[in-house]
Amino acid sequence: MKQPMRKLDVSLTHTTADLTLSVKEKQRSKISCGEDFKAKVYFSSKPSKEFDLHYHALSKGMIFKSGSIKVSTEQTNALESLVGQAKELSASESNNEKESIEGKVVSDQEIILPIDYKVSPSLKLVVFINDGNQTLTDSHTYDVEACQNHKVKAEWSEEKVYPGSPVTLSVAAEPDSLCAISA
Repeated sequence: MKQPMRKLDVSLTHTTADLTLSVKEKQRSKISCGEDFKAKVYFSSKPSKEFDLHYHALSKGMIFKSGSIKVSTEQTNALESLVGQAKELSASESNNEKESIEGKVVSDQEIILPIDYKVSPSLKLVVFINDGNQTLTDSHTYDVEACQNHKVKAEWSEEKVYPGSPVTLSVAAEPDSLCAISA
């Protein structure tokens, strides 16, 4: 009989904070290099509440970008964009859950992060809000496609050739790039 080799302890903590926070779109596919990545953060609170949303973007054990954004919950509700086509399920016959969320709105904020060779191969985004004596956090690690500091291009002179036919390999790179070919 094979015994388990790893153990994961999970503990739940409940808060009485009037605010919730979540990083949405925790995508599993790799983020494209050379583009701006927009991470969407959702939060729920009473309308017109103001707070600071802090974030740290980490890669290779270092913080490459951090900041804070002054956020105000809006009167319009972004709940539809958060849940999309999801269906509501309830384990109880009463609607106590619905009554407890009345008076709150869901808002969102985008954090824009430049993706380049500095964040390849992974990026961890940590977001947090200090609300009185409580800190609400969420994080996610995103995979980033392979990025290089210098662009290198290699191409063959012919797409298809017979064995023994002459063919040329052209390599082009930016100045001060280091290129190597192994055969």
